[in-house]
Amino acid sequence: MDARGLPAIETLLPHRSPMRLVDGVLEIDENHIRTVSVVKETWPLCSGRGAEMILAVEIIAQSAAALYHRRKNSLREPQICFLVGIKSSRFHGEIIPLHWELTADVTIVSAIGNYAILKGNVKHGAEILCEAMVQGWEPEEELWEAIISGQRGVKADG
Repeated sequence: MDARGLPAIETLLPHRSPMRLVDGVLEIDENHIRTVSVVKETWPLCSGRGAEMILAVEIIAQSAAALYHRRKNSLREPQICFLVGIKSSRFHGEIIPLHWELTADVTIVSAIGNYAILKGNVKHGAEILCEAMVQGWEPEEELWEAIISGQRGVKADG
């Protein structure tokens, strides 16, 4: 937790640099999260001009995973949450300039068990750069263990 009582992003996401694009949590409650990211040269799909706009969807997905993990009130290490679908996306540009500070707002639209549909946007100041609806799924611990160990024949429902 930081001085404002917000969780450190490392406690919500298993991603590490350079794949972790979200730098911190600005707000979080049961159904919404606002995160902050700063475009870095080390990001994937980044050149001297800046980052490819498709990374805004990944920022939404990582913010969604952090929200979903926090919502489960898990005290364990962050679990893997898979981006299983992008229902829609809309981009307002092609490149995000280096060092821009971005905010992402993500809200849960619906959730059943370990599956959720979330809507989000990424902004630079008041300018919307990307809007997307994403689907996320977090496998149960037994299934996740089977996935990482390469076991076959494990049923998703246990």
